Amino acid sequence: MPSLHDTAGLIAGATSLRGAAHLAAALGFEPPLLLDRPARAALGLDDVATRAWVAAGAGAIRCCLVVPRAGQAARATAGRGAVRLAERAPQALWMVIVFGGADRLLAIAVPPAPGATRVVA
Repeated sequence: MPSLHDTAGLIAGATSLRGAAHLAAALGFEPPLLLDRPARAALGLDDVATRAWVAAGAGAIRCCLVVPRAGQAARATAGRGAVRLAERAPQALWMVIVFGGADRLLAIAVPPAPGATRVVA
C-alpha cells in the first residue's frame, strides 16, 4: 500500500497522460489504450474530450483518462463524462480521470448509482 506521501506525489504528477496513467496504475488499472474519434463519439465523449484513453481494471471496472476540450473545466468534464459512459456502456463500472485542462486541475469522477443522489466534492 502506497504511503500518503507517495499518493500525494501521484496526484500532483497527474498533469499529463504519463502521470494520469501512473495514478490509474496505482489504482489497479492496466496501461491505457487511446480511443479514436469514432470510439469517443460512440461513448458520448466527443464533445467533452479532445483525447481519451481507456484502461482495464479487475472484472468490469474501467478507467477513462480524458483531456477536456478547450475552455471546459476538469470537474464538469469528469462529471459529464462519467454519466455518459454509464449511459453508453453500462456493462462496465466506470471511473473518469480528467487532466490537462485549462484550469490545470485533476478531477476524478464515477457515475452515480441508479436512483442515488449525485455528490460532488
